Amino acid sequence: MKENTFINSSYPKTTPINNINLTSLIDVTLVILIIFMLTAPIIENGIDINLPLATKQTIEKNNSLTVSIGRDNKLYLDNASISILKLEQRLSQIKEADDQTTVILRADKSIPYEKVINVLDIVRKANIHRVSLAIKGN
Repeated sequence: MKENTFINSSYPKTTPINNINLTSLIDVTLVILIIFMLTAPIIENGIDINLPLATKQTIEKNNSLTVSIGRDNKLYLDNASISILKLEQRLSQIKEADDQTTVILRADKSIPYEKVINVLDIVRKANIHRVSLAIKGN
């Protein structure tokens, strides 16, 4: 009879591995985390913003003024052209006469955001705190 060479073999018996090597898993996780950290600011700054439509809310017309910024960057107070300096003076006069004055700010969508903020600053300097932004409602 032929002897079984495997039984008396010099190779050690193999036992199952009962622990998982986490080094590779941690490396992959850290690489993915670094990728997200690098791309998140780029994605946030690169978004093309198209502001949504909003539901309309009516405002009483008797205590409100409309300040408009046209496509030509000209300012209008209730459909009359006005300069930036005169706008601040006029809004201050109106605020003194009526404490409950509301300003409705209308701006063409092609106007730079900075211009809108400048007009909001003028309204704030006139001590008018009730400001509404006109939108295109649905």
